[in-house]
Amino acid sequence: MKETPETKRDDDPVSNWALSATRLQQAERVRHVAKKLSSRLSKAKLKRAFKQHPNKVLAQLAKAYPMHQLYQVRALALLDKTYPGSIGIIASYQETGGVTMIVLYDRPGHKYTSAQQRHTLDPKWLEAITLEDFEKVVEKDNPTVVLS
Repeated sequence: MKETPETKRDDDPVSNWALSATRLQQAERVRHVAKKLSSRLSKAKLKRAFKQHPNKVLAQLAKAYPMHQLYQVRALALLDKTYPGSIGIIASYQETGGVTMIVLYDRPGHKYTSAQQRHTLDPKWLEAITLEDFEKVVEKDNPTVVLS
């Protein structure tokens, strides 16, 4: 049987979020998602979807915490499923004023968090970060060791 891109995709932890991934594979996931969400088309679709939304709470949340942004959980956050330093994206907004987050990158010392799970939290615990900030975190978490 000839191997197609679809069969490769099923075995690839970067594109198949159902599979466990190493921190470096998680970093690739983040880069891939950030690239997709930061496209002009994606931003326009998200903005259009929430600009005229009948629920004002959701519209305000979407404006204050856009889905196309990467977020890091702030220090001192005492949350059940996420933890300070975890990095991810917003999956949905809730009428109660909360958001659901998908953790895409785990920090050292924490067990693997499945990217398929949605974690509810108050958005005040989220801090927007850029892809450049994320790259600094990855570099810090995964130092390159040179043996001579």
